[in-house]
Amino acid sequence: MGMNLSTGGRSLFLAIISLVLLSLGILADAANPTSGGGRVVRASDDPPFLVTQPQSAAGLEGDSIALSVAAGGTAPLQYQWFKDGQPVPGATTTIFEIPFLLEADAGTYRVEVSNAFGKVVSADASISFLPLIQVFVEGNLASSIVRVSKPVLVSLKSARPGWILHYTTDGSEPVPTSPTYTAPFLVSAALELRVAADSPDHVEFLEGDSVRFLFLAPQAIDWDDIAPLRYPESGTVGATSSSGLPVRIRVLSGPALLQGSVLRTTGVGLVVLRAEQDGNESFAAAASEQSLEVGRGVQGVTFQPIPDRLLDDPPVQLVAMATTGLPVTFQVVSGPAVLSGNLLTPTGVGRIEVKALQGGSDLWLPADAIQSFVVARTTTTATLTIEGPRPDGSYRLDLRAPAEMRGTLQFSPDLKTWTPVGQATGQGPQQPVPIVVQPGSTSGGSGGFWRFQEDTPGPVGPGLTISGPGPGGKVTVRATGPVDSPISVEFSLDLVTWFEVATVVGAGPSTPVAVPTSLGPDTGLPRGFWRARIP
Repeated sequence: MGMNLSTGGRSLFLAIISLVLLSLGILADAANPTSGGGRVVRASDDPPFLVTQPQSAAGLEGDSIALSVAAGGTAPLQYQWFKDGQPVPGATTTIFEIPFLLEADAGTYRVEVSNAFGKVVSADASISFLPLIQVFVEGNLASSIVRVSKPVLVSLKSARPGWILHYTTDGSEPVPTSPTYTAPFLVSAALELRVAADSPDHVEFLEGDSVRFLFLAPQAIDWDDIAPLRYPESGTVGATSSSGLPVRIRVLSGPALLQGSVLRTTGVGLVVLRAEQDGNESFAAAASEQSLEVGRGVQGVTFQPIPDRLLDDPPVQLVAMATTGLPVTFQVVSGPAVLSGNLLTPTGVGRIEVKALQGGSDLWLPADAIQSFVVARTTTTATLTIEGPRPDGSYRLDLRAPAEMRGTLQFSPDLKTWTPVGQATGQGPQQPVPIVVQPGSTSGGSGGFWRFQEDTPGPVGPGLTISGPGPGGKVTVRATGPVDSPISVEFSLDLVTWFEVATVVGAGPSTPVAVPTSLGPDTGLPRGFWRARIP
């Protein structure tokens, strides 16, 4: 609040302030002329300091307004008042006075106090100009133009107590006989409000500034469709107003940045957008909010293919990478294998399926990829070696097959009709399983062909059939194997040392290929063992 001081009152105020400062030993004692212009009670060489700060004030046109400051320090002290940062000419004392307040005097003031040893600046104080007549719209001080889109409550106030307000709403000049303001009233249409204040003695009749009320048409904001987004995708956002005026969009909250019309996601969560149209002289301002949920991003996993392999091959080193660079783990989905980190060790034969998994994060969804491969036995085929006929007319067949390979020993006189003779189980390629065929059995002691048929076939390997001895004691050898695969046919006397007899090219597991050698007594080769293998 401002303080209006008469000349006598101001002198009394200054005298009180001076007595206080003298009692504190702050001001120079001007009443002692023998001190050479004043006795300084405080220690010498003190820079200035403030005892009281200037206080803000407000007044009407024509009022007297004063700001003051009290300071101490080594004399002499100099004062300079500033308005809005600029020095006020001639304002160089402890009191800054405006004898007749005008609207132009309103502003922010401060004072600078200095002496030979320094300076100090006061806090800011404001001087406000109060209009004689004040118009309030919904409790807020109105400007000269008020834009509204619905009825509003208007109230009037005089800054001078006891003054009577008269007003018009048709733009005409108010006169003492115009309607008298007694209570707030509703404005529901465009109009021009003019108000005048009549002094209690009816000597002065002063008019304030007019206020124009503009009723604006409402407008709506429509959003364009916003496609769902996942981090770190970007999308286009847009909105239009029913008035056709341009719309401004901003991100109100959430993990996103708006660059022009492109919304770039910076994280996962709820994004709230606000579209605003500020209005003009015809349309009221409008705003609308739209929200969208930004989902976790989609990542991929690249899993290096695993080639088929043999059971006794080294462990498989799995290689996979997520497109996000996040770590990848592995799981055995099916098949005989164990995992240690990224090393996969097959424990049996068959198809193995492995999953490379990235479990996701706050920003990314989980992702996986699957690879499968086949593990085959190191020795994938069974071989039969035949010795005979022995002196008692029997034959001995030795089965060499992968461990636990189960199958049926079969005989055929013509390679067309096969008769099961018995069951056998492999004990490993280096551990023959002996099978003795007695005279009078299925073979009848005559020439024919033998084979071992696996119950659950694995990958097809080479096979061997032997017929004989025929006329002249000759033996005929036929080999089977994968198409176009080389097949080595070998002979051994002791199952330790093997001699290659011939090499043929496989024509399929069901198409025997004759080995271009007929062996009998005239070859000089004794009875022994035969086998076929793929080199």
